[in-house]
Amino acid sequence: MFTSGVGQNRAALSLNSLFRAADQESPRKGSSARPHTFRKHIVGYCMAVLALCVLVPVAGSQTPPVNLCVFDDGYSNMEGPSDAIFISGRNTNNEMGKACIPGGQFGHCHKWFGRCGTPNSVFFYVFDDERGNSIAGPADAVYIPTGGNQACIPDGTATGSCRRWFGQIFTGDGRNVRCDVFDDQRGSTVAGPSDAIYVSHPIPSPGDACIPDGTSNGSCRRWFGQCRTTESTPIAYREVITGPPGWPSGTLGNVMFGGSANNVKLKFSYVGDTAHSVPFAVAATPCQDGNRCVNNGTGFENIAGTATIAIEDAGSGALLTAGNFRPEAGVFVSVDDGNSGIGFGSKGALPTDPSFPNRGVEVAYPYALFGAPLTDLQSNYTFPFSFWAMSCAGFSGSPGQAGPPGSTCNAPLPLDTTGGTLTIISDNQVNPSPTGSFSATTTFYTLSVPPLTPSPIRSQATATSTISINPFGGFSSGQATLGCKTVAIDAVSGGSPLPTCSLSNAQIAVPGTATLTVATSTQTPTGTYAVIVTGESAGQPPGNGAQTVTFTVLKSGGGIVALVTFACLLGLWNVARPRLRKRLVV
Repeated sequence: MFTSGVGQNRAALSLNSLFRAADQESPRKGSSARPHTFRKHIVGYCMAVLALCVLVPVAGSQTPPVNLCVFDDGYSNMEGPSDAIFISGRNTNNEMGKACIPGGQFGHCHKWFGRCGTPNSVFFYVFDDERGNSIAGPADAVYIPTGGNQACIPDGTATGSCRRWFGQIFTGDGRNVRCDVFDDQRGSTVAGPSDAIYVSHPIPSPGDACIPDGTSNGSCRRWFGQCRTTESTPIAYREVITGPPGWPSGTLGNVMFGGSANNVKLKFSYVGDTAHSVPFAVAATPCQDGNRCVNNGTGFENIAGTATIAIEDAGSGALLTAGNFRPEAGVFVSVDDGNSGIGFGSKGALPTDPSFPNRGVEVAYPYALFGAPLTDLQSNYTFPFSFWAMSCAGFSGSPGQAGPPGSTCNAPLPLDTTGGTLTIISDNQVNPSPTGSFSATTTFYTLSVPPLTPSPIRSQATATSTISINPFGGFSSGQATLGCKTVAIDAVSGGSPLPTCSLSNAQIAVPGTATLTVATSTQTPTGTYAVIVTGESAGQPPGNGAQTVTFTVLKSGGGIVALVTFACLLGLWNVARPRLRKRLVV
């Protein structure tokens, strides 16, 4: 989450769509018309399976290098890329403070260092010792003033924004970067990696770059470089929202929750990796008209993962419905350490995206929490029930349809899931407010449910899917308990009677597999449905939450109906033909 001061009682806590599902598919000849939502889900199934493989990488995998270039104003005279840069302390040829890469007797030196151009983009922040409110950026170019002890990025002024350190580097595709410092021979002189580097004052003639090591000066060497993306460790985030009677409130597909309908818990799950926990910094807007003041928003966001929602009865714990967020919902997790906010947002984007932080990004929708301890979203973390939770579209200042009179939030945004469209009613005026918990863990298991085959399912037929359980981070429990249920999304007569589901084994080993079977009857109405698979192992749900797969039911006998229709039309034609011939003769 990230914060800026906008609107009455709004702050910004903040954060791309990975994929937009196909929105058009023609019904097969002879079949009944398919409900509207059927258009979106088929390609989405395939992408969801592929995304799970991509977004849950193998921990400890080798990380690719990130090389840098040097250049003059306007990215002119660019040289590189190189995995080693030194900041010159020589007065000769006006080299003082310039960034140099190996070459010739004294290197090839230019004013700036940074990106080497698309697609090799890389971005830096600059900050002072305490980081926090001093952070400025991101920018894809850095220069060192001749006096050292500062690093500056462009900001439209002659000098730029200058701080003591540069670092918190990330790539254009949203991966964290760390760099080493070393002397000419590298080898045993290498120190790091680190996400913060400063240049001494005065700059030593051969060059200088220092990283923190717990001492007043840090570990200083001639060169910095050998930059690389951080090791990718799978991580699971979880947020649970509860509230006073009637809250939280909204709809998921055909299921209404909260209000006068029932009291529920919302359970959000997200699986990503630590390498994609990217830093951000958002300057606070000065307070106006008595609006609440906020600090600069500094924190981390993870937008390269997959997310789900499950809705349970608050009293019995029974599952009411669930859904996997589709990529176009852009659900992400973020933490605003500057303002103690954390939670699940939507329409996520990297800090370099034009929609960041308040031109489309939603940091408090579906739900955000306030009062969170510090975290970088890269390690185990627990934020227990104790603080205020809020759902508020437009909280970060992003434009949208105005909410009801008296509300400082926009109208709820529809977020597509495999369980139907999710909308959550703003509760920023509720007193007492809902509360929530947030946790992150690198030790978890995931539940995978591929699309059913065959698809679509005819009436009085079955379709199957092979469910798998996979552990991460040393998770070991022996076995998992599975469950399933079906719900109607867009079906004739409300989908009653529903298709049924069953499992070949309700208890399976971890890791292990089971077969899911969905069956229809002659009375099952045509339409779009979802089957929800749940899991529990060692008292824990899957890291990626309950998994929901959409499927379509079509009535059998479409070919027979077409044949009968054709026969009837042919008979009518034979009856009418003599009369037409008689008229022509007359």
